Amino acid sequence: MITDAGGGCPTCEVAAGELARQVRDAVRSGNWHQVPAIHGDCPMFTTVVSHFDSLTGLPNRRFFLERLEHVIADARAQRFDIAVLAVDIDRFRKVNRSLGHRVGDKVLETVAFRLQQSLRHPDTVARSAGDEFLVLLAGTAWSAGVEAVVRKLLAAIAQPLEVDEYVLNITATIGVSVFPGDGLDGESLVQHAATALHRAKRDGNHRFGRYSAADTQPIASPFLESGLRRAVERGEFVLHYQPIVRLDSRRVSGAEALMRWEHPHLGTLPPACFLGLAEETGMIIPLTTWAVREAFAQAARWDEQNLPLARLAVNISAHQLRGPDFARTIGRIAEDQRLDPRKIELEVTESVLVADDRSSIETLHELKARGFHIAIDDFGTGYSSLSYLQRLPVDRLKIDRAFVRDLGSSEQSSAIAELIISVARRLGLSVTAEGVETVEQLELLDALGCDEIQGYYLGEPGPPMTIERAVIRPPAPHLQLETDGGSS
Repeated sequence: MITDAGGGCPTCEVAAGELARQVRDAVRSGNWHQVPAIHGDCPMFTTVVSHFDSLTGLPNRRFFLERLEHVIADARAQRFDIAVLAVDIDRFRKVNRSLGHRVGDKVLETVAFRLQQSLRHPDTVARSAGDEFLVLLAGTAWSAGVEAVVRKLLAAIAQPLEVDEYVLNITATIGVSVFPGDGLDGESLVQHAATALHRAKRDGNHRFGRYSAADTQPIASPFLESGLRRAVERGEFVLHYQPIVRLDSRRVSGAEALMRWEHPHLGTLPPACFLGLAEETGMIIPLTTWAVREAFAQAARWDEQNLPLARLAVNISAHQLRGPDFARTIGRIAEDQRLDPRKIELEVTESVLVADDRSSIETLHELKARGFHIAIDDFGTGYSSLSYLQRLPVDRLKIDRAFVRDLGSSEQSSAIAELIISVARRLGLSVTAEGVETVEQLELLDALGCDEIQGYYLGEPGPPMTIERAVIRPPAPHLQLETDGGSS
């Protein structure tokens, strides 16, 4: 970290100690525009040069990482999201080779300027290396505008650029990672944004991609493991609820209960950070049993309030299904809460179909006989036979978000979504699409005949009040709801 030093620069007329303070405060607050230009004979020249890029005047990677760690600390304390963007100029080496480094430098300066002009004041943009830039968006969830910002940046960079007698059409590709779901520290977030960038570039230029947990192993550590074993007793787990909307009425018809770990040191962690670890350590049964009890209790409270909510979706694990008394246990939990089982939809992953586990399938039939609805989650990713659905007591298929994400841009994803909806219709099943993040996806799913949708475009998971407000809100054509939640 930067420390104060004595002396000053007669040319800059800035005391070295004051300049050090300004650089230090810029790292913490992101107000790097306020750091004055200095000259080579200033005692603080080395300090400033170590934090800024000489060509573009932007902060460099070192500044960015220090700033990012400060923002992460604030995000843990104040419970807000962070997005990190890795930006790479497409075909930049070709510009340097064919037109020379002077033109290449002009491209870098212009891209830096356009990035600055397209961002809010609290955001931070830095030149990482070569033709790569990093952007920090603090307090912005994916659904609340990250995708809009990314598209804005791509459009700004793509404006024609005149350099001497040349008119250049510059484009860029962007990778995105989001705290805390995609990483718990600055280095991980930057690395995962770069991973998303490289994956997007494999599909072509002038596009963006968001980091997927499938690209690398989920976050896990002995530190998390030791905390996980005590977290249930300490009450560190909470349930957030995400609205589910019917496309025909444009009204909230249900909700899904989603687990969050309010870690005392790492902030709010999504399931991807700990469910795999819970399975490895044998904690998955007590953890998911707690979630079932909590969700059923909330559903009972909504019933007492006469909230017009058709059902609450609750995820159950394959480990629970294989338990000999699971159906009886879950039925008893519903009875204790005086809850009608028809108000609950139990979600199991498609892996249950693939495994062809006789005991699990028998448990599903028993749950169905008790009145619970059954849904297959993440459908389309498990390589199961569609005809096999006829042997299962299933009420609903949930289209995996991977197919929803590429609707409109991938003919294959659109065809798979259409096929799932068509087969479900023939089998008398309902269909819910997960991961809806844009109005275009909503409209395409509506045209395909999908029954329900959920995703960040409609609302992020949040406390019970999130659902209560959404239910009483009148229907709107595009359904974007206001919620009080974190990221899922």
